[in-house]
Amino acid sequence: MARLTLRLPDTLHEQLQTLAEQEAVSLNHYIVYALTRQATLA
Repeated sequence: MARLTLRLPDTLHEQLQTLAEQEAVSLNHYIVYALTRQATLA
């Protein structure tokens, strides 16, 4: 599995963290899920 370091604005990080908590998953899991969904729509 690859590792990626990503710089996010604090506000975006907070939004993503909140969404991940609502889904009861880790922030990493939520971001991977969101990117996968976006990639499959392209």
